[in-house]
Amino acid sequence: KEFDVDPELAAHVKGLEMPMHDPRAFAGQALSYITCYVGASHEKCDWFAAEMGNVAYPQLRIKAGDRTSIKGKEKGVIALQNIRAIDDSAVNCNFLNPSLEHIIKHINAATGFDYSKKSLLLVGERINTLKRLIICNLGITREDDKLPGHLNKVLKSGKTEGVKLDLDENLKKYYKIRGWDWETGCPTKEKLEELNI
Repeated sequence: KEFDVDPELAAHVKGLEMPMHDPRAFAGQALSYITCYVGASHEKCDWFAAEMGNVAYPQLRIKAGDRTSIKGKEKGVIALQNIRAIDDSAVNCNFLNPSLEHIIKHINAATGFDYSKKSLLLVGERINTLKRLIICNLGITREDDKLPGHLNKVLKSGKTEGVKLDLDENLKKYYKIRGWDWETGCPTKEKLEELNI
């Protein structure tokens, strides 16, 4: 804006510049970038690392797969986003990737609570839902959940040659799982009640 350049030419999502992880090389990362409350953050969900086998929570569908396909990755992306929200709250380093059991043990010891896997992941879901509600109140809508136009171009050479990201269908599935309204991109009243927000 400051230099009067078309915002579509800038490599950003919701105003946050793109990290080095090209979403054409890690399709699940594309879904994470566009749905993350801060924009294209590789720290709020490092799906690229899951695709390389560095982050493994197989019981949560977080595991390596075809890195150029986004099919069926919605639940895994959501689960990893929820885990990273917990990591941020507990001041855990994302790059250590301890087991979920270790995270639960660590948080229970520090807080005196008795979290289970299910109840702790619910905390992560509540965090992400609340943050989404906040950015909705600040004017962010579904229209902001997109990659910059130039990252939708199909490359003619290289490791991601021919990869085309069509995120609409996956975004709809993601919204449905999250309990977000497709028209507004905001959490539904039912989801807020379910999470006691």
